[in-house]
Amino acid sequence: MKKLVIFPLLLLVLLCKGLFAQEMQQESYKEIGSPLPPFMIVDKNGNSYTEAEFKESGTLFLFMFNPTCGHCINMAKMLGAHEEEFGNSNIYFVAVPEVREQLDFFYEQTGADAFQHITIGIDSLDVIRKLYNFLTLPQLNIYSSSERKLIKVLSGDIELETLKSFIGQ
Repeated sequence: MKKLVIFPLLLLVLLCKGLFAQEMQQESYKEIGSPLPPFMIVDKNGNSYTEAEFKESGTLFLFMFNPTCGHCINMAKMLGAHEEEFGNSNIYFVAVPEVREQLDFFYEQTGADAFQHITIGIDSLDVIRKLYNFLTLPQLNIYSSSERKLIKVLSGDIELETLKSFIGQ
């Protein structure tokens, strides 16, 4: 009897998971004008942030990074030194789940514990790997403050003035 109940439930869970994955792949999140995809960032303290919370205010700067990447470390240091200049913008550094153990190294190298307006974490749903082509790190996806649509994709070393030019867009 238990097998008769468990099998249909397992089948239903697998079907739902497959439909969710198919829906996400059908929507293009890589093109300019694309919406912010559904995902969750978990920081080193276990706090989670979903795309719904990213809609609160300001331009969204979403950095995809590797904690041991020198360019990524330098970008975080630069932003940390100038974070007040970004006003109510949302700045997130997000990495794939496999590098969770390296977050402490990133915090040590960047002084991120002192950051007030920059969130650093792991993509707990493993969405960025499935949806984005991040070949050069850090990759920055910038989303508009009003509609949370993708307005620019940058990668590698990015000048502070370039970043600041997107504030309020």
